[in-house]
Amino acid sequence: MNSTQISNYTLRQVINGKVISFHKIECTHEDYKALRSLLIFPKENETFKRCDLITIMGKNNETQEKFYFNKVALNTSVDNETIIYKTLQNRVYNGVRFDTIYLLNWIYDVPMKNQIKQGRDFEEYTANMYKDLGYTIVKNYKKEKEDEGIDIIAHTNDEVLLIQCKNWTVPLVTQKELKEFLGSCYIFLYKYSDYRKYKKVRRVFISSTQEVSQNANKLIKDIYPFLEYKYVEYSADKK
Repeated sequence: MNSTQISNYTLRQVINGKVISFHKIECTHEDYKALRSLLIFPKENETFKRCDLITIMGKNNETQEKFYFNKVALNTSVDNETIIYKTLQNRVYNGVRFDTIYLLNWIYDVPMKNQIKQGRDFEEYTANMYKDLGYTIVKNYKKEKEDEGIDIIAHTNDEVLLIQCKNWTVPLVTQKELKEFLGSCYIFLYKYSDYRKYKKVRRVFISSTQEVSQNANKLIKDIYPFLEYKYVEYSADKK
């Protein structure tokens, strides 16, 4: 096989019978093998009791383009950013050269009750922030039933804000989360027609994550200009 030939490859990881990552990439065969060498591929009938999922972000220092491999499980021998950098540096995936490597952790071994508490604390913080700005607040997340993906409703006489809060440990927001939020807004407004009476309906995605993927940024700027993305710096001691 020509070592410089660009081809299409698929990386699919299955952990404990569940597909945890699926990526289509364009690269050389050598680049594909380098990335694949970092990943866990369990043997048949092999199970993992715990598995931290990782995002690897490559950044081209010249063009500033970024490329992400989201929610992948790394080989247990890969325990630091230096190993990843040495393996992937100067390789090209989907046209982006990995001049700079960032290793971003998805922490899945935190007890779920703690994750829920972290989310609730951030929602409370956000609700108070808008209350201080003069909005009337409905804490939708406190309902016993499902909140339809809208955590906070903030309104004045002429406008209403449909707000979703994300307190993530991972500095990355992707197009997927934003599209899901827009779908939630559509369903919410259809179900609760009283909120359509306001002159202005704002859809606000608020996150403690500052980093936005390239596709998510394009979605906000070019495709859905009515979608507002707001970064709120937050730590547990602010609550």
